[in-house]
Amino acid sequence: MISHRHKFIFIHIPKTAGMTLRSAFARYRDEPKLQMGHPYYEKYLQIQNFEGYHKTTCVRNPFDRLVSAFFYIKSGGIGVGSERCLCKKFNLKNINFSEFVKTKLESAINFDGCKRIRSHGVGNQTPRHFQLQNKFIKNCKLDSVIRFENLQTDYEQTCKQIGIPSQQLLHKNKSRIKDKKHYSYYYDDTSRMIVERLYEEDLN
Repeated sequence: MISHRHKFIFIHIPKTAGMTLRSAFARYRDEPKLQMGHPYYEKYLQIQNFEGYHKTTCVRNPFDRLVSAFFYIKSGGIGVGSERCLCKKFNLKNINFSEFVKTKLESAINFDGCKRIRSHGVGNQTPRHFQLQNKFIKNCKLDSVIRFENLQTDYEQTCKQIGIPSQQLLHKNKSRIKDKKHYSYYYDDTSRMIVERLYEEDLN
């Protein structure tokens, strides 16, 4: 999302508290073309040159984010057709997390299909929940980074840098999975090594 009035851009990476942050920033948004979905920074550059704008995003531990993305898509996401398509494409209803990592993750990371044409905005509505976080901010010189693990404090610091008031964040888009355990529970040695290899860039 973009605020021309306050000269900042928030790049929404899937499963990194993006809905929570977008809701907090919403009052400052004045560019409707990128208000939905998860466009890459390169899409922003199709609108204009954002020299002088504060560029920020939120990142998350890749191990934690992957577990969150898996169960989010497995449970149907927010119900849009593109997310249901992604669930069906990788048969998530019928496999567990470990099976997904070992047999389907590499394909899912590079998948850019299940497109649904938007009635507004830029491009197509494409579920990119398993893609590397770095792909969304390629060629973007970030001015601040909000960490999911330090969400409220980093958000407040970013607001200070932008020059807008902060607020107490409200958790949006909560997981609907009951009894979900800490992300480390879902990994064994093999799946951990696969994620270390495939998400090396994000981990670095």
